[in-house]
Amino acid sequence: MSGSSKYREVTIKDVAKRAGCGIATVSRVLNKSGFSSKETREKVLAAAKDLGFEFNEIGRSLKRKGTQAIGCVIPSLINPVFASALQGIQDELDKNGYQLLLTCTDYDLKHELDAVRTFLQKKVAGLIITTGRLEGNASLNLLKEREIPYSLLFNYLPGSVSGVAVDNRAAGYEVGRRLAGFGHKACGYVSVNLSGSDRSQQRLQGFRQACEDFGLNAPTIVEVSDASTKTQDELCDYLCANSGLTAFFASNDFIALSLISAARRLGLRVPRHLSVVGFDGIEMGLLVDPPLATIVTDPRGMGGVSALRLLMELNVDVENAPPEAEAPYSFREGGSLGRPPSGKSVAEKLQLLRQCSEFSRHGIAERNEA
Repeated sequence: MSGSSKYREVTIKDVAKRAGCGIATVSRVLNKSGFSSKETREKVLAAAKDLGFEFNEIGRSLKRKGTQAIGCVIPSLINPVFASALQGIQDELDKNGYQLLLTCTDYDLKHELDAVRTFLQKKVAGLIITTGRLEGNASLNLLKEREIPYSLLFNYLPGSVSGVAVDNRAAGYEVGRRLAGFGHKACGYVSVNLSGSDRSQQRLQGFRQACEDFGLNAPTIVEVSDASTKTQDELCDYLCANSGLTAFFASNDFIALSLISAARRLGLRVPRHLSVVGFDGIEMGLLVDPPLATIVTDPRGMGGVSALRLLMELNVDVENAPPEAEAPYSFREGGSLGRPPSGKSVAEKLQLLRQCSEFSRHGIAERNEA
């Protein structure tokens, strides 16, 4: 070889051309991420070997000052809706050769900001984030300042094209309209960390407006913990203290199912003594008796859309353009929704709650004496 000859580094594009497949496929095989058939893997590895291609993810990351990783920041994995959304995200990232890094914030904005900073230190290519609050959000401001691509998941911002969510206000309004149609007048709204979730606040705003428009009383509001055992106790206390309420709108299905469980602990039957409506449409809601009435969404689909929108921001050539940022929803009229109790049912309910209240007071007195 002549001394004047210049060595041209073999690129991943060369490997893709030799193997007869796309660059994203080569990336998946070499990164050992995502699905590829045995035949495809063999072709890619043979092409890389023939061309003398040396895959060095660390070197490539340093060269482009980034990685083939996407950070994902969500509040919790206790609620199944987030696990479903993550599956949708993973589906799309795998197809395009990106890896997923995950952290949970427990609905804490400080933890959220710390998580975003950590991901930036790891030089992720972009972030998918479900934030507690959009207005004045320090995490989003930091991403904008650093010009880091991001996509919102479940946070509704009218006119936004940076993420995907349902119109929470409209969905909350629909729940109020349905409860009014069944004849309910006194309703409650149950939420996890209402002050730290703009999604829960938006659902309440729509629900409250419907109550006003259809002549219902203003909803009684309660916040509960995200921990299941403690939640059950809080909901039992709430039901005992609000015996006049006939229907409850829970900010998510997980809380709605916990509310039904708490009612059963008190001897109450749904919907004979009270009605319960959830939000999200998780599959578990169809497996309980009675099936849960709820706002049905598609969290896995929304997860996939949020990933696609981020990939497009990263100039990745995705197969299909994602749909609109405002995701569809529907109302499922399950068995947990009925007419308000009357006559004998009201007497049964009041007697059961009175017995539970007396038992609770005795228990507190005994603990204090001890």
